Amino acid sequence: MDPLGRSGNAMDPLQWSGYVISPLERSGYAIGPLEWSGNGIDLLERSGNAIDPLERSGYAIDPLEWSGNTMDPLEWSGNGIDPLEWSGYVISPLEWSGYV
Repeated sequence: MDPLGRSGNAMDPLQWSGYVISPLERSGYAIGPLEWSGNGIDLLERSGNAIDPLERSGYAIDPLEWSGNTMDPLEWSGNGIDPLEWSGYVISPLEWSGYV
């Protein structure tokens, strides 16, 4: 351990050199530099295949949802579809407004 590690702040050799490695990486779970910086991008995203942590768990989220703008591809085209429709439950515009 380095001085910071001895003081109770655990750092590994790669951290000493300025290369930040996370506890999950040390356990064999790969996390990339952009995730370490707080920008959630994994190795598959770096290779051009965009997958976020929720998608890895089986819950599909698209890039616009990552930014907080909840839209699916059909909404991008102007065809309004909400999350319940994505799950196979068809909900109408009147239902969205609370008028059933």
